[in-house]
Amino acid sequence: MLEFARSIERTVSINRLEQAVEEFQNALSKFNPSNLAGTAEQKELRNLLATTSQRLYQTKEMEMRGGTASDVIQRERTAISNQILDLIYGLDRYPEVSRFL
Repeated sequence: MLEFARSIERTVSINRLEQAVEEFQNALSKFNPSNLAGTAEQKELRNLLATTSQRLYQTKEMEMRGGTASDVIQRERTAISNQILDLIYGLDRYPEVSRFL
């Protein structure tokens, strides 16, 4: 798990948020839970990542449309970065997924 967490941290630190979300989603799709707890953990993390992905998409849309101040977009990307890092730092709340990673 430590290697996975470092990889995501590096990706977030260079502001490649879309890549970090995709890497996390790919890892979760490879996870094959053997019990209900693992399935619940996987579902919860997938939902959190889907929400994060939607926020990224909306931020990108705002940026492409223009009219939104760059500092607003940067604040939203920073909030999304923090959300991704919080997920990584909070993986100990998901023991089945943590064992897999």
